[in-house]
Amino acid sequence: PYHLRRRGSDLLHVLNEEVSRAGEVASHGLAIITMAVTALVYLGVALYLGDSTPPGKDETSYSELAERLSEGYGYSFERPWYPGFVPADTPTSHWSSLYTGFVAAVYSLFGEHPLTVRLLSALISGILMPIMLYRLSRRVWPQRDQLALLTAALGAIYAYFVLFGAMVQTEAFFIIAVLWSLERSLALLDLYKSPAATRSNYLLAALTLGISLGLATLLRQSILPWAALSFLLLLLAGWKHKQFENALVSLFIAGLTLLAFILPFTIRNYQLYGDFLLLNSNAGYALYSAQHPLHGTSFQAFAAAPLPADLDPLPQNEAQWDRALMARGFQFIRQDPDRYALLSLSRFADYFM
Repeated sequence: PYHLRRRGSDLLHVLNEEVSRAGEVASHGLAIITMAVTALVYLGVALYLGDSTPPGKDETSYSELAERLSEGYGYSFERPWYPGFVPADTPTSHWSSLYTGFVAAVYSLFGEHPLTVRLLSALISGILMPIMLYRLSRRVWPQRDQLALLTAALGAIYAYFVLFGAMVQTEAFFIIAVLWSLERSLALLDLYKSPAATRSNYLLAALTLGISLGLATLLRQSILPWAALSFLLLLLAGWKHKQFENALVSLFIAGLTLLAFILPFTIRNYQLYGDFLLLNSNAGYALYSAQHPLHGTSFQAFAAAPLPADLDPLPQNEAQWDRALMARGFQFIRQDPDRYALLSLSRFADYFM
C-alpha cells in the first residue's frame, strides 16, 4: 500500500505539472492572439481615419511641425502658430520634441503621409499596450494569469486606447510609458519585500523606472508632479519595509536617469532663449487658459483663452511667455478663489469623459 500511494502521489505530481504546462502554453497562445487582434483593430481605425489630419487639432500641429523638421527647418512652423506666441520660422519648444522627432523620421523614410504614422503608431501601440496591461496586472496579482489576459483583452477593445493608438498624437505612447512606469514602481516595491533581492535587482528596477518616466516626460511633461509623488511614496514604503537605504539609492538612480532624459532639452532651450525652460513651453498657457475668467464657474474643455494684451513688458520668447502665463494663471486663482473652487468642481465631468 505504501508503494502504491507513493506511485499514485508521483503520478498526480506529474499530472499537475503537465496541466500547469498546458495552461502556460494556452495562456501564451491567448496572449499572442490578443496582441494580434489588438493590432488589427488599431490598424483598422488608422485606415478609417485616413491620410489627413483635422484642422485646428493637435494632430495637425504635430504633422506640420514634423514636416518642417524632416525638411531641415528644425522645430518651427512656416507661419505663426497656436497658441499665439509661436512666430513663423522660429524654433519652438511648445510641442513634444520626442514625438515630433518620431513623426519626422517616418516622414523622412516614407514621405509626408499622416496615414503612415497612423499605421505605424497603431502597430506599435497595438502590440505594446496589451503587453503593458498584462505585465501590470501580473505585477499586482502574480498568481492570476487569466485575469491578466482579461485585462489585456479589455485594453484591446477600450475605445479610448484604440482611437488614440491610431492618431498623430502623443497619447498612446504616453499611456504605454505610464503603464510601464507603474509596473516598474511595483517591481521596486516587490524588491523591498524580498529577502533574496540583490543589488543588481535594485539597479535594474531603478534604471528601468527612470527610463519609463523619462520617456513619459518627453511625451507629456504633465507626469512630473506624479513622478515626484510616486518617489515619495516609494521612499516611505522602503522605510516601512526596513529597506530605506536601498530605496534611497534606487530612487536616486531613477531620478538621475529621468534627469538625463530632460537635461539635453533644457540645455537646448537655454541656448535658444538665453533663459531657463525645463522642457516644453505649454505648462504656463495650460494653467492660464484653464483658469481664465471666460469659463466662469463652468469649465469649457475646448475653449482656448486669448493671450493677455496687458503684459508689461511683453514677453520676447517662449520661456518668458511660459513664466508670464503661469503667473497670470495663479493670479486668476488668488483673485477669486471661490470661482476657482467651483470651476474645479465643474471639471469632474470633463475628467470622467
